[in-house]
Amino acid sequence: MKVNFKRNLIGANGQSAGLMDDCLKTVFFGVDSSPQLQLSADDKYKAYQIGKRLADGAGTIELTIEEAAFFKKVCAVGLVAGAYGQVVDVIEGIAENVKK
Repeated sequence: MKVNFKRNLIGANGQSAGLMDDCLKTVFFGVDSSPQLQLSADDKYKAYQIGKRLADGAGTIELTIEEAAFFKKVCAVGLVAGAYGQVVDVIEGIAENVKK
């Protein structure tokens, strides 16, 4: 599935809190094992590959179903609830509440 993360994250005040793709690059390049998320070496490399595609893809990347599930798992630990919910809405294609 092709997913466009070149959107504004909306903060609690209803204003833009920055670009979603920039936020996600930080999450995927900075992800590490934690008590909430244990990552194998393969998972760390998978996170790197997704982060690199985000950085190279101008905000739009292709995700397999498996990668989308992994993406949500990593974001659940790396993002606050409001940002996580918006990312999941974009992945699931129900992002009408997320401004482009």
